[in-house]
Amino acid sequence: MSLQNIWALSQASCRFYRFAMQQTEDYNIRRIFQQRFDIYQQLLNLVAVNGAQPDAINDSHVSSAVDWFDAAQSSIQGFENLIFLDLLEVQEGVVLNTLKKSVKSVESEQLSTQLAQFAASLQVNRDALAALKTQYRHQQSQFATFQS
Repeated sequence: MSLQNIWALSQASCRFYRFAMQQTEDYNIRRIFQQRFDIYQQLLNLVAVNGAQPDAINDSHVSSAVDWFDAAQSSIQGFENLIFLDLLEVQEGVVLNTLKKSVKSVESEQLSTQLAQFAASLQVNRDALAALKTQYRHQQSQFATFQS
């Protein structure tokens, strides 16, 4: 797996999360988006230091994920929060899988360890987002039951 793919995904993710933080009113979601932005910014810096360049993306899944993040900026307000977060989780899965594959394929043990740490951070953040979605869905169902 190429560092260029990680670079492209990290750059698209940084753009998206920078924008999404400004569009999201919910404090908990905004905090998770801020954490993701920070992780992707550090990851972008790491792969840039290790020679990644903004070359052509050589993986169709990665290219689709980059396109999705770019398109999501214009459609973030068009979805109910939980539906958008479900869609976002699918795209984040692509990023996480790409990162995990890269951990196994890079030749440098130090870089592999650093990439593994970023993958772990993204996984923890993804789990926090999933827990938050579950909590919000539970609250919505309680509210709907209360109104009935």
